[in-house]
Amino acid sequence: MKITLKPKVERYVRDRIGQRRYVSVDDMIARALTLLEAAERTFDTREALQREIDIGLADIKAGREHDWDLEATKKRVRQRIKRAS
Repeated sequence: MKITLKPKVERYVRDRIGQRRYVSVDDMIARALTLLEAAERTFDTREALQREIDIGLADIKAGREHDWDLEATKKRVRQRIKRAS
């Protein structure tokens, strides 16, 4: 694959390679894409979390909430774990 970079970006890449932060253009591009992929996963996770929050807030607004009992929840989880073992 061949890509064309704007002069400012090309200087940035050459500077970083010249400072020995990366061994090659391929190395720098691979690292940049790895970081981009991680950022996209984080964004997707945040979007999913926001959807769940919105659902919860809509439930509260519609009166579909109830008190949460931490100890009862722990007990149910422990029972499920015990049954699964």
